[in-house]
Amino acid sequence: MIRVACAIIKNISNEVMIVQRSAKMPHPLQWEFPGGKLMGSETASDAIVREMEEELGILVSPIRELDDVYWEYPNKKIALVAVICEIRSGELSLREHVDVKWLGLNEMKKMNVLEADRLIIQLLEGDQ
Repeated sequence: MIRVACAIIKNISNEVMIVQRSAKMPHPLQWEFPGGKLMGSETASDAIVREMEEELGILVSPIRELDDVYWEYPNKKIALVAVICEIRSGELSLREHVDVKWLGLNEMKKMNVLEADRLIIQLLEGDQ
């Protein structure tokens, strides 16, 4: 099982950031919450701080973690933990993804979002 963290970042309009994977990545052109695999003994919050700087050029402050969700893709099983966080500094720059959108949760459901991330959307709906 691979442990993965994703960032839940809201703007002032209460919309949440999602990013689109490139055509060269696994699950090409699907949408997801930004994030990545935990390295070594990293916590989900540590991983999110690192990943947001690497992938998006922003510094975030983790606020809290949601419960893990589990998903089995054809080639891997993941435990995904969502980390609610705030942008502290930096200029948003897509370094791995091809697009970014700020959407409400209902709008996200209409997008081609990765299956595990759909479970996070459900968690967020229950968290409001």
